[in-house]
Amino acid sequence: MNTFSIFNSTSLVCRAALSLCGFLPALGFALQPIEHVRLDDRLEVYWVLDHALPMVDIQVDFDAGSRFDPARLTGLSGATAQMLSKGVRGESAPDKGPAKGQRWQPLDENALGQAWADLGAIFVASSSDDRLSVRMRSLVKTDILDKAVELASREIGTPAFDATIWRRERAMSVSSIEESLTQPAPVAAKLFRENVFGTHPYGQSVTVASVKAIETQDLQRFHQRFFTPCRARVSMVGDLQRADVERIARTLLSRLPKAQSCAALAPLPTLPAVQALGKGKTVALAFAASQAHVLMGQPGIARDDARYFPLTVGNYILGGRASGTALCLGLLALLMGLTWRQSRSYADIESLYLTTIERNPECWMAHNNLGNALFARGDFDDAIYHYRRALEIKPDYAEPHSNLGNIAADRGHLDEAIDCYRQSLAIAPDYAEAHNNLGNALARRGNLDEAIIHFRKALQGRKDFVGAYYNLGNALASRQQFDEAIRNYQKAVDLSPDDAEAHNNLGLALVGSGQLAAAITHYRTALDIQPVWAQAHNNLANALAWRGQFDEAIAHYRRALEISPDNPEARRNLDLVLAERERIRSKP
Repeated sequence: MNTFSIFNSTSLVCRAALSLCGFLPALGFALQPIEHVRLDDRLEVYWVLDHALPMVDIQVDFDAGSRFDPARLTGLSGATAQMLSKGVRGESAPDKGPAKGQRWQPLDENALGQAWADLGAIFVASSSDDRLSVRMRSLVKTDILDKAVELASREIGTPAFDATIWRRERAMSVSSIEESLTQPAPVAAKLFRENVFGTHPYGQSVTVASVKAIETQDLQRFHQRFFTPCRARVSMVGDLQRADVERIARTLLSRLPKAQSCAALAPLPTLPAVQALGKGKTVALAFAASQAHVLMGQPGIARDDARYFPLTVGNYILGGRASGTALCLGLLALLMGLTWRQSRSYADIESLYLTTIERNPECWMAHNNLGNALFARGDFDDAIYHYRRALEIKPDYAEPHSNLGNIAADRGHLDEAIDCYRQSLAIAPDYAEAHNNLGNALARRGNLDEAIIHFRKALQGRKDFVGAYYNLGNALASRQQFDEAIRNYQKAVDLSPDDAEAHNNLGLALVGSGQLAAAITHYRTALDIQPVWAQAHNNLANALAWRGQFDEAIAHYRRALEISPDNPEARRNLDLVLAERERIRSKP
């Protein structure tokens, strides 16, 4: 065992995420027909066949929204959705049928995430007032799509609802609620709901007490009661054939219990009608904040009201917010389509957004995305202007808040950055990029416990978020929780095999856990990807020296010094290893 001390390069660089508004390639003026079938007199299936791209988006909506949460368990629907991706039970196929004799092993949340990553597919569950939805996206290549549908079926039908995992998730949810009570936007939204909807379930808010009261048995009962084909709607859009639609729909819900008939199911609770406000009122709440939040509104009309669609169209015509959104999207989509023909007119991405803004100055998406382009080339002041302009147009737009936080963090103004990220999350609590960016800022402030919470939240919504896995690995490694850090770095390199930094940091964590041979493998991979990197050469040399491979270690220290002549770690380590090698050689 070598006893000499070597300096190890443990610089862990966090990664921020810009929030870029995506384009909708399917936006256009000719609509594909929506087709419909009712399977087995119980399951409603809707689909649009679109062969433009070799992928499919599928959504299953259950009539299981938070309006059915018991008063003392508000948040139950959301908690059920949250736990679908935290593990599935093992199971055996029925004695009869094509899968006879097949056995499916249980999968924990890490194995599930890895399975989705291996397929390059996405599965997300969420809950709103009126429904609990699961969404998946996959390529339509048969061997990929079939596996993705089968995996989604397991998450829908056989979630594990592990008590240990739920206690962890519950603690994180409680922390998030407590944090939201320090922010003006969620406090205002809660007060608004209570005053508009009163005691109706729409007026309920999730509380610390209600979340603490939820146990795994409650999750299981909610799942058993509401997850049934009779209370589901399946929607598909993508590159499918008509024969695929019924097969996929049946498979997705195949693990749910089937009632003899939908009429045999116990009826759902009857909810009272939303009452119109008797008179207008103003509710003011003093709050220590630099900005005032003003919300105005009243109960509208139900979606099944015959007037709903005409009023929506009228809102577009009269310039309502949705109309501005549609125009903004339409211009962006049109200009994106023109770029391949008019490359001289739209020479770069900034020109595209500038042209969009010229034609529609109120296009908040274009202001945000132009800010991103300006940020990328270091023009921070102009980027700030466009981010703030986007927020003037659309105050409830989460992305520019996060992007302003990135600029503040880049300038070293961490308190300002943290405030921006929290404002973003007050608007969009599940916004993965903002959780990741807030985690980075908190980690730089030394608040690793809270940083880890936000990295985990980022990964709840995005199982393919390489940067969040990487940053979570950094935070865990900084706390010397090397085994868990290794798992997260491994996910990062699995998702992004050419990520030299992730391989390097995985090597550092492996060294910390005593796995020198594996660490050397990842250092070598990092240098295959990025050969001119002094830190990785130094780290590889350290691991080699600890294994007694002095000659190769010395070669890598010298290479590190060729790249970075003033590198004090490499210089000191080289001197130490040269001395140790000489000491060993001089022994009789």
